[in-house]
Amino acid sequence: MKPILLSLALLLASIAAALRADEKANNRAAFQDEFLDKLVGHWNLTRKVRGTTEENKVEAEWVLEHQFLRLHMKDVASPPKYEAEVYIGFDKARNRYVAHWMDTFGGGFSSMGFGVRDGNSLPLTFEDADGTVRNTFTYDPATQSWTSLIVQKTKAATGRHSPKIA
Repeated sequence: MKPILLSLALLLASIAAALRADEKANNRAAFQDEFLDKLVGHWNLTRKVRGTTEENKVEAEWVLEHQFLRLHMKDVASPPKYEAEVYIGFDKARNRYVAHWMDTFGGGFSSMGFGVRDGNSLPLTFEDADGTVRNTFTYDPATQSWTSLIVQKTKAATGRHSPKIA
């Protein structure tokens, strides 16, 4: 009886080891990006929209097994007037960044954008039926701060929105 139990235990151990090896082989490598790593942390964000200055808090962290950088932006007003979740990842097959932008304007305004990094800047372009929105994140190594310049081009008008992340 003991040889059978020992054989069974060895068989189960080798099956478990094979399954662990297969699981490791199928895991995706974490998305490593030294540029986006500079955004990780807690930030103050000042937004200037049509002559009005708005203050926001930003929390940036790696999520979903380090595949996306999540930016959670929330107005400091009580109750908040604006809140957004932005997920930035990388599409290796197309060699470009991808961003999913969702905010308090609802599902009709959520959007997916794409961009290619240019030095210390990452321009992301979001297109929909009304036009395009280009959000360019730029890192300034001298001040260790970020600027996000948002330019909106619609069929009716063009607007600029330039928040400073510090």
